[in-house]
Order: sequence, then structure tokens, then C-alpha cells
Amino acid sequence: MDKNRIEEGDIVTVHLNDGDMIRYAKVLWSPCATGDSWRFKCDGGKIVYVQTFQLIELVNKGEG
Repeated sequence: MDKNRIEEGDIVTVHLNDGDMIRYAKVLWSPCATGDSWRFKCDGGKIVYVQTFQLIELVNKGEG
């Protein structure tokens, strides 16, 4: 676990370009190359893919 990096298992808030937010989402996948998307599991269980955003804010580090 790298405390200086957002990783799979972390809980984040994603600030989208339209001003909307995805709050308390669990990171399932982080991009490995240009064009890849982040994959998140939202609080209600919905899986979303995000490629364009303003910022991703770390809320809590995941376990291990």
C-alpha cells in the first residue's frame, strides 16, 4: 500500500467536468495506459467507468 498514491480498494470522491460528483466510491481499477478508464463501485453498488474528470480526492485508504 502506497500512502502517496490512489490505489485499488481506496475510497474516493470523483469531481466530474460538469460539476457533478461521485462520492464515496471504491476504486476497482486504475488506468495503466493513455485512454484507459478508472473503474469505481459507487455507494449503492453501481459500477461506473470514468475517463474524464477534474480531480479524484482520496477519502480513505483501503486495506492492504
